[in-house]
Amino acid sequence: MGLIGPLAVMTAWAAGAETPPPQAIAQAKGAVPIALETHADPFDYRSAVSPVLHLPLPRARQHWRLCAVFPHIKDEYWLSVAYGMAQEARRLDVALTISETGGYRSVDAQGARLRGCVGKADAAILGTVSFDSPQIAAAIADVSDEMPVIAAVNDVASRAVAVKVGVSWREMGGHVGRYLAAEYGPRQAAQQAVLATGPREAGWVSFLSEGLAAALAHSGLSLVETGWADTGTQEQLRLAEDLLDRHPDIPVFIGSAPAVESVVSLLRSEGRLGAMRLVATYYTQAIRRGMMRGRIDAAPFDDPAMQGRLAIEYAVRAIEGTVDHRQIGPVIRLVTRTSLPPADALAPAGFRPEFVIP
Repeated sequence: MGLIGPLAVMTAWAAGAETPPPQAIAQAKGAVPIALETHADPFDYRSAVSPVLHLPLPRARQHWRLCAVFPHIKDEYWLSVAYGMAQEARRLDVALTISETGGYRSVDAQGARLRGCVGKADAAILGTVSFDSPQIAAAIADVSDEMPVIAAVNDVASRAVAVKVGVSWREMGGHVGRYLAAEYGPRQAAQQAVLATGPREAGWVSFLSEGLAAALAHSGLSLVETGWADTGTQEQLRLAEDLLDRHPDIPVFIGSAPAVESVVSLLRSEGRLGAMRLVATYYTQAIRRGMMRGRIDAAPFDDPAMQGRLAIEYAVRAIEGTVDHRQIGPVIRLVTRTSLPPADALAPAGFRPEFVIP
């Protein structure tokens, strides 16, 4: 679709179309255009980026059935994705079933769950546990012969997906690195940082690390150690403890949302709040609270709830043959204590995941 304005939409309708295009209907219903981004090559997040002014579908043509498979819903990030999906499924009046496979070491289970969508849904949405797993690629290929598969949030190497909804995790790391590089310039005294991130198996982890390292390459801050663990709270707590045991006086701690949240608790228990700078690699309600209390400095915001809504919408578009972009996602922005997104941009505190929306 590219950049499209209200005048262009209504002109196209007035020029002879029998019915108003979906964009015009959405405007008539008061839908607000959303500033998003798309990549020139939908299968390469390193390709050129273009802005998109997106108008959501006003409705689905019928009560489609959607099947979503997540790595897990044991951190606030994926909870916000699930929240966005639930909102959009209800708005478009489509059925949604969500299943999760317990973590990032579940390649076989995820392939089985994805194949299990066949015959039960009109489209599948996959938040993959692996970028380049042959098992995941085979499952996507099999399922895509039967119905559209939407890759949501996590990138996947398969070219059989109908649409990718997500952001570049290299750029997520790049936003963190550029923020810190501006704070620790090359002419300043050399400083060190540690990174606590997700499991090696998850594709987003390596992409994020690459973007972070590239942005820090010519700064005065260097990574002295990186630790990996599944993104569950307990696993990330143990990882944070291990890193702090080896580097108790490190000036900068960079980590996943649950790792940084854990460090806040550890430093508080030791009476050392403020002893090091804390920067998260993605944004959740816990990170928001930490920023509001002055304990966490910054995090990149990739709007996980919006990604959930887009995944539902583009599953419907793929079923109905109205896909306008084969890759689309929110605009990443680095947020600090003075530039927080609104509280309702994420799942509310009382939200519990809904696994079946009839």
